[in-house]
Amino acid sequence: MFELTVFVLALLLAGGCFLILYLLKKKTNKVLSDSGAIDKIPNFGKYIIGLPNVNLQYAEITCGISDELLIFISNTGNYFGHIPINSISNIYIDRKTNINQRLTATRILALGIFSLAVPKNKKTEEYCIVIEWNDESEIIQNTIFEFSGDNCAQAANNAFSHLNEYIQPKKISNTPNTESSADELLKWSKLRDKGILTEEEFQAKKKEFLDKT
Repeated sequence: MFELTVFVLALLLAGGCFLILYLLKKKTNKVLSDSGAIDKIPNFGKYIIGLPNVNLQYAEITCGISDELLIFISNTGNYFGHIPINSISNIYIDRKTNINQRLTATRILALGIFSLAVPKNKKTEEYCIVIEWNDESEIIQNTIFEFSGDNCAQAANNAFSHLNEYIQPKKISNTPNTESSADELLKWSKLRDKGILTEEEFQAKKKEFLDKT
């Protein structure tokens, strides 16, 4: 009798879980439909940072694609942000450990370097997709999505490839940034003074800028 009760409870629990997943999927599809999405990427990793006024992180998000927007939906089926497609200047994928090296000092100060820090005891590789775009105030935003766990490289690459079927980022100009190397170096110096960069890392950046001049 006891075993039968446990079996029935397990079936009810499993049925409840499937029902919840079905309802959440249905809710997500409705939000995307109402937003005019023509396609979606259901496994778009974890939102880390980079959307204005969005201070929470969301796991297992869905990225909807309309003619004008990338639409981001949480795993509870709620809309939490978007990016205008025509504002996107660059999209790239890289290991999480390399992301800080690719962002400028200005962006690291704005985003917060510790939001991208990788724990020292972390053994598995993690990947990120970064979408660079200009918001309504023409401020450059770097919106970051993290992929972790088994087959995360494949998942990240699949999402990246799917995204690039629809997105054609603006061509990046070869013209040097109007911000001088001295200004950039000053920002790296501030990071060193805050203890975010080590002296060795600062000297490496300093040498990099001197070699360019």
